[in-house]
Amino acid sequence: RLLNAELEAYKLQPNPLKQAQTLAWLALTQQKLGDFLAAENSLAQSLALIQSLAATVEKNRVHGQILNTQGTIELAQGQAQNALITWQKVEQLYQKAGDRLGVAGAQINQAQAWEVLGFYRRSCNTVLKALEINPPECEQLTPASLAIIAKQPPQIALIGLRSLGNLDRLLGKLDESVKVLAMSLALAQEINSPQEVSKTFFSLGNTQQALAIRAETLNQPKNAEKLRQSAADYYQKAAQLAGEELLLLVHLQQFHLQPSQDLIPLIQAEIASLPPSRTVIYAQVDFAETLANLKAKNPQTPITQAQISRYLEKARQEAVQLQDLQAQSYALGTLGQLSNSQGLLEQALLIAQAENAPEIAYRWQWQLGRIYRQQGKIAEAMAAYRAAFDTLQVLRGDLVALNLDIQFSFREQVEPVYREYAELLLE
Repeated sequence: RLLNAELEAYKLQPNPLKQAQTLAWLALTQQKLGDFLAAENSLAQSLALIQSLAATVEKNRVHGQILNTQGTIELAQGQAQNALITWQKVEQLYQKAGDRLGVAGAQINQAQAWEVLGFYRRSCNTVLKALEINPPECEQLTPASLAIIAKQPPQIALIGLRSLGNLDRLLGKLDESVKVLAMSLALAQEINSPQEVSKTFFSLGNTQQALAIRAETLNQPKNAEKLRQSAADYYQKAAQLAGEELLLLVHLQQFHLQPSQDLIPLIQAEIASLPPSRTVIYAQVDFAETLANLKAKNPQTPITQAQISRYLEKARQEAVQLQDLQAQSYALGTLGQLSNSQGLLEQALLIAQAENAPEIAYRWQWQLGRIYRQQGKIAEAMAAYRAAFDTLQVLRGDLVALNLDIQFSFREQVEPVYREYAELLLE
């Protein structure tokens, strides 16, 4: 209501620059409420207005804000490539406007898009570029470089450090991740931002979980348990400050750590209350898969297969609504995996391959191999396992080139594929 009132006021003045800016804010609000058609319409009006104005420094700055909103909406809908292109335009506009904070923010947003697209090294280097670290290469990052980052304006530095800490975790640099995230947390607390503090607590919890997995791999059960407790503590702190979407992710991570019946209705309610986005769709799929695993281990769990399937079907429908093909593949393939459906897995695989998403494609190739093997179709099973093996070789080559420590998490996820393929070859 407030934004609509402001919009009407700027129409009467008239002030087309403020009108365009307010329309962009309105679009972002509408998207978060799940009204995608209204958001697209508001954004289109905003862009039409700003493009009709004569070039000025202020116009460039507002145009950058509007396109920044467009990129945020595109990423939320799973259009990472489009978001990347949009944020590159934002960077150029802020450079013309002489807005240092705007340029850095656009570059950090680009890093998020590169991460979603699977280019972790490029994402990490883009963060360093945003923070003016030379050379902007993660492989050459030194303690002195981190000290330079910490001296940047806190609003830039804390987000950049958190992005860098998250990327360190994805690259297997877990000890570095803890240090960098601790620096981000100190800056978030310094500027007294509960939202940023919550996000950083969540990231620290994820890194502690990764450290626990590594400890288990190294046969260190006592250390692993200590690290899991540390992760739980961070998640609890994040939950106390979190907004709705982050709270859902926090509860999901807590559920992974220690499946508690008390968390099931909380997560169900949070999923139902949030408008569709890639984050919410992936959370639904993740929740359904976790429930299925829990049900397999403990048949007394008060959840039915039909309920689990409904979560996945709802996630698929929301992905269709968002036109997010990668999310569609993720939901459809997981449904096919849990129901042992060859048809659903084949559909999911076709989508993943069309979207060039090898991190998803290998899962469906693997599951198809399992189904063919159960059916006694050995030639088809061999072909499917071979395809999964080849896809993983591409992924493994890219990831391990970044950091050898990532083998810990990578091995845990894909070891069954290699083992089952080897068994089939021996047979």
